[in-house]
Amino acid sequence: MRLQAAGRPHTWTPTLLVPLVLLFLACGGDEAPTEPEPPPPDAEEAARAQAQALFTSLEPVVAKALELMLTGGGTIEGEQGTLAVAGSTMTLESFSADGRLVLDGELVLDLLAQPVTLKGDLEASGLEGREGSVPVKVDVTIDISTDPRTYGGTVTIGEDVYDLDELFAEE
Repeated sequence: MRLQAAGRPHTWTPTLLVPLVLLFLACGGDEAPTEPEPPPPDAEEAARAQAQALFTSLEPVVAKALELMLTGGGTIEGEQGTLAVAGSTMTLESFSADGRLVLDGELVLDLLAQPVTLKGDLEASGLEGREGSVPVKVDVTIDISTDPRTYGGTVTIGEDVYDLDELFAEE
């Protein structure tokens, strides 16, 4: 580095400037280029996924419960808890088919209605993105004459209402 004499303007020499540029580039150059972070999932999409997960979890259990109703009732053991079938009522006690989503409450199946109806109130815990227990209202129709079964009606999770036709039409 050159010392500057009094009264003489300071000049940058290439020998000083080049190492500073290289140092600057080296400090910023070690970082790999970052990819933009994906946008947070749309709240509506997340809620829709929760409703689909809830219904997908219940669908095979309801099919088993239908069989039990036709044969006089019984109990379905889940990953945890139980679902007891007596007459046209399904009682879920800390029932979880998958070990994550836990349901409590009662559902009533009307086999004489065409299509069959499934109605009731549940409490669900373990829904992704939701803390604690969430109220779930089920008001569903099941057409058992089709293969696979077709579903209609609504499922309400908290304050969000989902039409099953619309919910599964987007899959």
